[in-house]
Amino acid sequence: MKFAGRRIGALEQERSRIETELASERAARQNAAGEASALKAVNASQRAQFDELLRATLAAAAPPAQPGPAKAPVKVATKAATKTGTKRGRRE
Repeated sequence: MKFAGRRIGALEQERSRIETELASERAARQNAAGEASALKAVNASQRAQFDELLRATLAAAAPPAQPGPAKAPVKVATKAATKTGTKRGRRE
């Protein structure tokens, strides 16, 4: 019976230690989740600021459209216009 009593006491101490460790791990997890949430909010804010800055920079860098001389359209060569009169492969 003495052995059983000592064994019960040791197991209860181990249980107490493990419960304390569990509470500590839960607190650390909760803290990490809070930090992750805060970082997500900061990231979203910085992305919004960056987008705004980028839009403002692009708007300031774009030169206003100035009317200039009209350019003639580029003519595209057609197959008929580029056909050569080689005799290779032809019979006469």
